[in-house]
Amino acid sequence: DGAAITSLLLSTSNVMETYEEANPSPNNPNALSPGQRGEWDWVLQHNGASPSVTYYFRMVKSSGTALDTYTRYPTLTTTYPTIAWDDWESVGLSGGSGWVAAWTASGDYAVTTAGTAYQGSYHLRLRRATGYAKRQVNLSGKTTALLQFWAMALSFEGAENAQLLVSSNGTTWTTVKTWAVADADGVYRYWDLDLSGYSLTSTFWIAFDANMGDVNDNFYVDYIYVVGQ
Repeated sequence: DGAAITSLLLSTSNVMETYEEANPSPNNPNALSPGQRGEWDWVLQHNGASPSVTYYFRMVKSSGTALDTYTRYPTLTTTYPTIAWDDWESVGLSGGSGWVAAWTASGDYAVTTAGTAYQGSYHLRLRRATGYAKRQVNLSGKTTALLQFWAMALSFEGAENAQLLVSSNGTTWTTVKTWAVADADGVYRYWDLDLSGYSLTSTFWIAFDANMGDVNDNFYVDYIYVVGQ
């Protein structure tokens, strides 16, 4: 704590300052000339921060006075503990962790590199009117559960759509989200959906269902997380 850092993490920094585990920092070991950028490394410790809150951080002088022309702030958004996740980098249906079992998929589906994954190399693709994938997660005892993932729809026409469905028993399904023609622009977007209003059981299922026409109509999912407490 308080020691001078020995390497820079940010590509735009060019002056090494100090590593800090508490405020205030010691005197800066290296002077900053006009046009230079200094780097300090601060430890952030979780001490009961509320989930789903965005925190902003800034440096100030020891007197509390703001630094001149300081208008951009690093941010950190807290989340709930991870219950289950998958990024499909396992190149199959049993990747990630925390699930009851592997994905159950049918029809025109693939874990593929085609279409450019949101992150990594692989993502799940559903096509035509048959692509379908579901996976079970144990949410028993949870009072809050969020489903977070990235999805991309491409080349829908008319009434074509893709859907996200959930079920507390694997039999009765509820549509949570539908992607239609207006959403099919070939751009990955982030979704953060609250599942807390459903019955959070040990046999909770999440499913993606394709309702499109042909192989040129694609729906992709990547980097999926179930978080909660």
